[in-house]
Amino acid sequence: QWFILESRAITEIDYSASQTIRDVVKELSLQNVTFVVSGLSPEVKVQFERDGLTDLIGANRFFNHLEEALAAFHKVGKEQ
Repeated sequence: QWFILESRAITEIDYSASQTIRDVVKELSLQNVTFVVSGLSPEVKVQFERDGLTDLIGANRFFNHLEEALAAFHKVGKEQ
C-alpha cells in the first residue's frame, strides 16, 4: 500500500507543516504504508531536505509526476 502526496500546489513548507508530514510518515510506516511524494517543486524540495523529510521519506520515493509514482507502484505490485 502506498500513500501518494501529490504536491504540485505546495509552494512552501513551514515548521508546523513539516512536523505534520513527519508524523503522518511515521504513522503510515507503522501501518506498513509507504509515503510517496509526486510533483514537488525544486524550491520546496530544498525545504524538505533542510527539515530532514527527504531522509525520513527516502530519496527514492520522490517522483516528478503522479504518473511516474503510479507506474512505480504498479511495478512494485508485480514484483511481490
